[in-house]
Amino acid sequence: MQTLKLNDLFSIGVEAENKKLRFIIFSNGDEYVCHKTTPGELTRFFNSETEQLFKGRLQLLKNNDNILVKIKGNVEGAVSSKDLSKLI
Repeated sequence: MQTLKLNDLFSIGVEAENKKLRFIIFSNGDEYVCHKTTPGELTRFFNSETEQLFKGRLQLLKNNDNILVKIKGNVEGAVSSKDLSKLI
């Protein structure tokens, strides 16, 4: 699985699980937090005016062409929408 580095501590990866996508945050190579979603929900997020995807410990927030990754209440990094869509 490919991952994108968020900061010195965290990276994000996406894996297919049945008919869903599993967003995984890794901390020092270990799974820290994850969230499952459908490809349709993710597509709607990218194509709509919606500012936030997911609730809870892992959230994705739009910021222009970047996606901010919020983990347990703190924004830990950003990835470009283009790079995140390549992971999928």
